[in-house]
Amino acid sequence: DYKRQRADRIAEQAEEWIREVRITGEPKRLNLNAADRRVVHKVAQDYSDVETHSEGEGHNRQLIIEKKSL
Repeated sequence: DYKRQRADRIAEQAEEWIREVRITGEPKRLNLNAADRRVVHKVAQDYSDVETHSEGEGHNRQLIIEKKSL
């Protein structure tokens, strides 16, 4: 169904965003809806060197992907 396909596409994109953050070391800020943020949080849990969190309120809420500080 549509939601499952969208979640799969977001998960694939999340892998790319995480790879980019791991290579550059630069945090990535994303404007995503709540369902998409949840998918990215779940994908990021598989990486021990990356963390995610959300900042902001309502429509201005952003997801941040960044390398964990050592």
